Amino acid sequence: MDYDDATRKEFIKTKLLAIVLLVGAPIIYFIIAGLLKSRGSVQGQSGGEVELAFYILIVVAVGTPTILPMIIRSMIANYRSGKASRATPVQVMTVLYICKFAMVEATFVYGLVVFFLSGDLQRMLVFYPIGAIWSVIHWPRKERMKEMLKRLEGS
Repeated sequence: MDYDDATRKEFIKTKLLAIVLLVGAPIIYFIIAGLLKSRGSVQGQSGGEVELAFYILIVVAVGTPTILPMIIRSMIANYRSGKASRATPVQVMTVLYICKFAMVEATFVYGLVVFFLSGDLQRMLVFYPIGAIWSVIHWPRKERMKEMLKRLEGS
């Protein structure tokens, strides 16, 4: 399999997206929460519903990325059967990675939601190690990207 300049550019674009979505966005969420907390702008609620939401979102944050292999298999099968657009395999690979990043980034967003509900920055930070672990697992690596391209091309 020959990797031309367009493929290398797509690899770079995918890695830049990973940096923005899996590193930059969580930092921005933390800064926003910290600023709102320091200004007293968030008046958190207390009660059973906030506790319940917190625990439900933890379970969702831990479990949601586990369905990614099923989603990826489905997208690859659709691409191979010709149901997908006329995208190249490397473009489809980028879309697959964006789906991965969105699922992982949702973990950090859940933390932000909990912060807005509870006003507790510590509860928000519980989601950060979970998101960091998922980020490491789904971080784009050249070997995995090449492997995914082979799967897309049917090799």
